[in-house]
Amino acid sequence: MLSLKEKIYLFLWPKKILRSCDIKSIVEYISNNCKKNGLINKSVLYFSLKFCYSFVSNVVLLPLSLILYAANYRFIYGTHFQQIGEVFLLDIAIKENILNKKSKLILFYHSPLHDNGYLISLYKEHVIFIDKTWLFPILLPLSHSILTRIDVIDFDTHGRTGRVSRIFQEFSLQNNKNLIAMPADDITECKDLISHLVQERKFVCIHARESGYKNNFYQDLNRTTRNADINTYDLLIAKLIELDFVVVRLGDPSMQHTRSFEDKYKENFIDYAHSNLRSEKMDIYLLSNCDFLVACSSGPADVTTTFNKNTLILNGIIATNSLKLIEGDIGIFKKIVNVKTGKNLKLEKLFSYPFDQALQRGNLNDLGYYYLDNSRDEILGAFNDFMMIRKKSVLVNKFGIDLSEYFEKNHWCYNNKTGKYSASFIQSYVNNSE
Repeated sequence: MLSLKEKIYLFLWPKKILRSCDIKSIVEYISNNCKKNGLINKSVLYFSLKFCYSFVSNVVLLPLSLILYAANYRFIYGTHFQQIGEVFLLDIAIKENILNKKSKLILFYHSPLHDNGYLISLYKEHVIFIDKTWLFPILLPLSHSILTRIDVIDFDTHGRTGRVSRIFQEFSLQNNKNLIAMPADDITECKDLISHLVQERKFVCIHARESGYKNNFYQDLNRTTRNADINTYDLLIAKLIELDFVVVRLGDPSMQHTRSFEDKYKENFIDYAHSNLRSEKMDIYLLSNCDFLVACSSGPADVTTTFNKNTLILNGIIATNSLKLIEGDIGIFKKIVNVKTGKNLKLEKLFSYPFDQALQRGNLNDLGYYYLDNSRDEILGAFNDFMMIRKKSVLVNKFGIDLSEYFEKNHWCYNNKTGKYSASFIQSYVNNSE
């Protein structure tokens, strides 16, 4: 439970409420919430107060904002980084700033509001951290000025500009190292803690999101579209161990136990989610030092991308957001199936409205469709494609399919030409389409 002081911080925090601030979007937002919850509700009241606060602070602080603008200071605006994947937005914003703008960036930091404060702390070399809470009420209003803010939401994967991929690739070409890195002492500390389990062997991390995510906020069955069942990964886990990888299952204690895997594979399978090794620092060590990550559409996949580690996406939501940014990444997605015919939605429709939106189960059901998780065989097939591309990248056209023409047509998500879809999965999907 947040304290009153923290609630005030959250209200003042430079977090964008709407992706678009045009009048039509504002009217739709208020109208939709009124229909759902009555004419006056907490959501509309909070939005109205926040919007008025941002407008007033922009006007009152305009002279000071002009001075900061002239001095080339910019505030990170758009989110309070409550989810670990949102730090990827910060990463891309800083990379664009290094490539183009050269501004002095300011980031407000209050650890109780962040999912992984350790990860954010690695960016101290690139931004000015303001972590003195007594300064927040004085300085936070400045971050709302349209003159002095960099809106990280512009780099969200739901943006239609395709900037993220271009920024990521351009930065990678111009720099021979990652933007951030764990300090050597931290790496040694984490390595020593986990060495008795990994024993100098290569390890792969697996993350299958469950409803305990974000302190059970998404236990509502209508908000479980990005979840996955770790038990359906059994063939994949067996294959990984056959290839002499140690498998590290990521997550938190709210997740189901994996005792059947632990009993079967002994020291080859580590249920980190229920171990006493869990910490923010260890999370980042595992994601930045694994051989690769197997994940669904969740935050850990953005962290491995930040550290230039390959990712295999399974049970992706949505199809257009099931690709990562590194050569060798492979993705497959939850199938969208017609309730009446049992056939998959046509491939081209996956990349057009409304199926290019992150529809929840209820929304999709209203359209006459439902999500179907990837089968064990589809998961194993995608992994085989992934490993073939890692061995011989020249085989990418055989084992990974580039559907960038759909991205170019719709200007959707990453507009990414690096990550590929598993060829075996796409072929199977098309064969059973409407």
